[in-house]
Amino acid sequence: MDLLDKLDRENKQEQKKLEVEKNPCLDCLLKLWELSIKNSPANSIEIYDQSNLFSIWNERYTDVILTKEKIKEFCLTLVMYQNLRNFEIANGLFLSGLINNCVDQEIILPVAHFQENPQYIGYKNKEKNIIINGNVGYGLGMDMEGGTITLNGNIKDALGSGLYGGKFYVNGYFAFISPTIKGGDIYHKGKLIVKGGKIL
Repeated sequence: MDLLDKLDRENKQEQKKLEVEKNPCLDCLLKLWELSIKNSPANSIEIYDQSNLFSIWNERYTDVILTKEKIKEFCLTLVMYQNLRNFEIANGLFLSGLINNCVDQEIILPVAHFQENPQYIGYKNKEKNIIINGNVGYGLGMDMEGGTITLNGNIKDALGSGLYGGKFYVNGYFAFISPTIKGGDIYHKGKLIVKGGKIL
């Protein structure tokens, strides 16, 4: 028997069709994102409130649970929108809303893939432990009352702006400590530099 004949017969075996698994949670989040951008200016704090609509979607899709894995996946997907005006503001506010609605306590956020550093990450955080891998812009942890933010990157603006409580662990560069800081502790590369809102 010719070996080439045998190979040809094997190649003619029926090929299985690849099936793309649907991701209802990611689809839901993208719809919410598009809705929030449509209904609010990209530089508006209302973007955060729009992200809280996830609870409404949760009532419709009872099998959709917002976990840290789904937030991470969504964060990576957002790169397709980064040409929008003021994307870095809308991006950070919307992600903050999702984090505060997450069922998990610790959320790892990859942001190094964005062209513009996201702003306002950790906005209104009360209890979550947020780990950010990459650089951020203005408003990190603004109006934060508790929880922690660990920044494995740089903040290219004031640190602690609008911070009420909680703890920051900054492992990169920051420009200066904001004069509007109201509370909380800040560690820079393991060293305590702000305690209870007071610069040491």
